[in-house]
Amino acid sequence: MNNATLLSVSCRPAWLLALAAGLALPAAAAAGPVLKVEKAEHDFGPTWTGLTLKHAFSVRNDGDSELLITRVDFAPGVFLAGDLVQRLAPKQSAEIVIGLDTRDVNGEFTRTATLLTNEPAAPTLPLTLRGECRAPIELQPAFLGFGKVIGDGAQQRSITIRNKTDESFECSLAVAEDTHYKYELVETTPGEEYKLFATLKTPMAQGRLESFVTIRTTLEARPELPVRVFAFRPQRLEIIPTIVALEGDKLRASPRGLTKVVLISNNGDKPVRVTAAQVDHPAIKVDLSEILSGRSYRILVQVPQDFELPEYGSMINLTTDDSMYPTLQVPIRMALPPGQTPPPPQGDPLLDDRTIAKLVGSPAPKFEMTTTEGVPLTSADAAKSLLFLNFFAPGDFHNFEQLKKIETLRREYADRGVRIVNVCERSPVTDVPQERQMEVMRKADMKAELVFDLGNAVGESFHLVMMPTLVAINKAGVIEGIIEGNEEDFEARARVIFDTLLAGRSLVNPPAAPAGAKRPALTMIGKPAPDFTATISADRRISRADLSQNPVTVLNFVAPNCGFCRRQLPLVERLRADYEPLGARFVNVGQTMRKAFTREECEKILAEVGSKLPLAHDPQNDIGKLFKVTSYPTLVLIRRDGRIEDVIIGAKTDLDERVRPTLDGLLSADKAR
Repeated sequence: MNNATLLSVSCRPAWLLALAAGLALPAAAAAGPVLKVEKAEHDFGPTWTGLTLKHAFSVRNDGDSELLITRVDFAPGVFLAGDLVQRLAPKQSAEIVIGLDTRDVNGEFTRTATLLTNEPAAPTLPLTLRGECRAPIELQPAFLGFGKVIGDGAQQRSITIRNKTDESFECSLAVAEDTHYKYELVETTPGEEYKLFATLKTPMAQGRLESFVTIRTTLEARPELPVRVFAFRPQRLEIIPTIVALEGDKLRASPRGLTKVVLISNNGDKPVRVTAAQVDHPAIKVDLSEILSGRSYRILVQVPQDFELPEYGSMINLTTDDSMYPTLQVPIRMALPPGQTPPPPQGDPLLDDRTIAKLVGSPAPKFEMTTTEGVPLTSADAAKSLLFLNFFAPGDFHNFEQLKKIETLRREYADRGVRIVNVCERSPVTDVPQERQMEVMRKADMKAELVFDLGNAVGESFHLVMMPTLVAINKAGVIEGIIEGNEEDFEARARVIFDTLLAGRSLVNPPAAPAGAKRPALTMIGKPAPDFTATISADRRISRADLSQNPVTVLNFVAPNCGFCRRQLPLVERLRADYEPLGARFVNVGQTMRKAFTREECEKILAEVGSKLPLAHDPQNDIGKLFKVTSYPTLVLIRRDGRIEDVIIGAKTDLDERVRPTLDGLLSADKAR
């Protein structure tokens, strides 16, 4: 190298010399706080609706000054499942555990928790949870529906409850019967499928007969399963439609006017004849015809073109030979013009989701009425005494019998600060004049206050679905409870409500505890195994003391009549064949799931699916209870020192992939000691 070359090189900057020599200079530290996350998304894959999911995100401050997490914004159902480290020093790392309540999640989901920080360049960082929630239980059909019920004979419907998870489950009824139905739960496939039977009680009340029966299960994702049960018992004399609606545009456009059809059906067990049909407007013509004598009739209503209905409407009057309903009435009204908002639907009550039951625990609707004695009755009167409104329909046997019971209760509680008011609603199929109804109640010596709810305005505001309905309102104006219909136990149920409220207690149920609690067996992970002893054969046993003889002991809690156990056992058998020569010990612990089996029966059933694990027979589930096992199969891995390493519940399809790494790790660690 000559002097010129030497001079040229020596005068160059140091960094250029470093590049020329192929050397990398250290990167400058980022200015200010910089939040980095190891992986900002987590995919849970397929999971079950109802579980509480959690994931720990690893974050780090890669900057040169303190990082502040000022706030976390959550999507619906997302929450912070641990302590939040709000300050991170430079190069400090932390875990942020984000949880998701999946009780309201179905199908594929994406939920985020967004961190807001003092990082200048990127002040927000979304942490994303993904997955797919599937229903752990399938109902087929989705509800127990009787539809329209005709006649008083006993009727029964059933629904199939199918377990869609990979672990066995058990089901039980919260109650065996309620006001309208009796229930029976039958296991059809052990651990996998049940049938729920509902039988209608007789005699049946009229109207909508709706209930929810609760099924308790051992599945973590669905500990309680409400099943809707409903039927509709029509009036004995049913009129369809209950109102003849005239469309103004069609009436003007049709040269022949409009023809409407009204059907009258007798749903009782005795024949009823409709003998005459008349209308109170001379321009309207009605024609009565018999479809089936004593059972069904048709009325053709003919309205001429450009007919103008009086503002108050018109009325069709029917005459029958029925002693209870000698006259029936069908109103004629103009339909709403196109585009005008209709009033609340009055269609099939089975399709109307508004029910008075949903008002329990809420303030009662405001109302103003006057009793037949001229005494004002308003919603504010509830503050003076416990108020019971008894809504009933006149001319019906069930309603009349319930009024007798109401009078008995009134006499018992009148001097104890209870006010009972009978509220008479208009029936859609009968027209009982007020004077006649008051006369009937006087003859029956009924002395409770009486109100006529003109237009059924108050009854509609309470969203009544059947008559009679007793509504209890406390002094704060809150609906405490209802009793629909006239069942045999009506008085006993009413006395419970009266006595509870008079004692100053509330009937409104407290909110249910949230689902998602950890399975009991999973809480054993990391804890010492409980003290247990089980006999395997005449000269063999297994106990807690025996755990020290093997680097790992695998207890597989199974029931011989469990379908999921039969799926899991071949997978466990493959693990036994591979790891038993390496020192691992495998034992099936036979449990009882409703039906008891002898040791010989258990061994035979398990051998049929290829299991060669020795059997520790635990017919009373004593060992299972010690390990907090509540469903089958449950696989427990225990280290030589007696500490529980892992618990796997259910017949997991990936059992092999989940268990082998744990067994390999325990065997390697034991060998290194």
